[in-house]
Amino acid sequence: MNDMKIMIVWGCSEGPTKISAFDGALKEAGIHNLNLLSLSSIIPQKTTVTEVGRIQLEEQVGSVGKVVLSHIEGMDCWLSSGLGWVIAPEGGIIVESALIGRSINCKKEIHDGLERMMENRSWNWKSKPRTRILEVKAHSNSKPVRKTFARFFTRAPKMHLDFSYLAL
Repeated sequence: MNDMKIMIVWGCSEGPTKISAFDGALKEAGIHNLNLLSLSSIIPQKTTVTEVGRIQLEEQVGSVGKVVLSHIEGMDCWLSSGLGWVIAPEGGIIVESALIGRSINCKKEIHDGLERMMENRSWNWKSKPRTRILEVKAHSNSKPVRKTFARFFTRAPKMHLDFSYLAL
């Protein structure tokens, strides 16, 4: 199996409609020109994870990106979105959370999910779980707000797109 590299990307946007806010968040993350296909949250062996924020893709418009998707909308409230992951020699897991509420609640949900998923696997967990969480206050006089997280997989020697993201 070839080594994989996951780049965690994210974005936040508002727009006149929910879908335009969602598209704006994908654009800010650099993944707005892809078709997204939903997957679960297992990370292959020999994978490294790097937080990059935004990515410049050179893929053809309309390429398929495989994703783990969670989304939520809200006005006049706190919106939190995040990813958590942990890697072992056997593979890894990634957990997403999107909720109306503060980031501490999102982080707890992610850590509880990771802990349970780690218990379900007899893997050699050498690393500690990591998280990346965004929080924003959506006001009632603003446009819909969306936040997006993504995990972007590349595989050597040929490019392979495999996305996982969260959108609020």
